[in-house]
Amino acid sequence: MKPLDEPTSSFSAMEQDIQSESTTGARQPGQTVLPCEANKKQRLRMVVRDAGFKAEVGLPYRLEAGTTRLEGKIGTDGVIDHLLPAAEERATLTLWEDEARESEPRVLQLRLKKLNPVTVPPGVRQRLINLGFDPGPASAPEEKLKKALAEFQGTFGLEPTGVLDPDSERTLEQVYAARKEGLEDAGGWRPAGGAFAGKKSAR
Repeated sequence: MKPLDEPTSSFSAMEQDIQSESTTGARQPGQTVLPCEANKKQRLRMVVRDAGFKAEVGLPYRLEAGTTRLEGKIGTDGVIDHLLPAAEERATLTLWEDEARESEPRVLQLRLKKLNPVTVPPGVRQRLINLGFDPGPASAPEEKLKKALAEFQGTFGLEPTGVLDPDSERTLEQVYAARKEGLEDAGGWRPAGGAFAGKKSAR
């Protein structure tokens, strides 16, 4: 698979690559060909944001997951979009501030697969990190998670208590859903503070 300069626009091309990779040898008439387990993919689609929550654009990057290594440059929409081996649970994203990659790289450790429920601390931490807040790693003191949750609550019109109450759970789920739905407009998906406060989540 070739490095991509415009990850989003090349997604259909990657789909074609996967289809061609999933079968080996010629198919005989009437024969059903099943995809090889090793060729199953999962989609990583994300936006890297700066401290002001603005989408980063134009940065060269390297994405590594297992033996897969992809390089490219973040497009004007700020989205990094790739297919990775389904068996991988972690990936490393390395970013540079300059085209020549002479600057000190920024290295992000990514966890793949499904999120934990929003009702437990690991699920809260995962969503806050993906939304641009900083609860620290799983080994960080509980106070750091509470501080990040309080920042989230204050941003979205809730009382910044740092306590995960039902309104905070519901708002966190809805804001996170808006993030996923709004990635096509990556630079402006973030709703105004309080936009989700008090609303019931759709089931």
